[in-house]
Amino acid sequence: MRITFTKKNSRTQLACQRADGSAVIASLGPQTPYHDLGHFVVERKLRIKKGFFGYVEEGYSIEDLSKKEVILTLDAEAWQSEILTRALGSLATGACTIEQFPDLVNSELKQFNWPTVNSLTSECIEEMYHEFKQLILKFNQLDEGESMALDFSVK
Repeated sequence: MRITFTKKNSRTQLACQRADGSAVIASLGPQTPYHDLGHFVVERKLRIKKGFFGYVEEGYSIEDLSKKEVILTLDAEAWQSEILTRALGSLATGACTIEQFPDLVNSELKQFNWPTVNSLTSECIEEMYHEFKQLILKFNQLDEGESMALDFSVK
């Protein structure tokens, strides 16, 4: 799937072109799309097939994935993705360290009886953090009307 972030009219537009040719587009607001970039990094690196972008690839709209009644039906992998993405954001803001990252993620997953993530080595976390910072930097350097396209696959 091709994911494109565009700075458009002082907002960020997210467009996802699925492998079947269909597309979904959403306006994310005026800020850098940190959370969505985090999903991209986490889901690709950890090969999460049932995360945010996996569900978009399956045919869900971005609007669908923000509805409580839909969210409650999603697979445990979607919750792992969400918690990992939030933790990546915490790492980027200095709210946690690389060493604290696995405990932050797994303690929240355990709270809800969801499967923990055992592949969170320091090297893996550092790689996600580095890629996340690079994508944010690249996005922030875009001028109004410019886009950043990313290829998403977990296969």
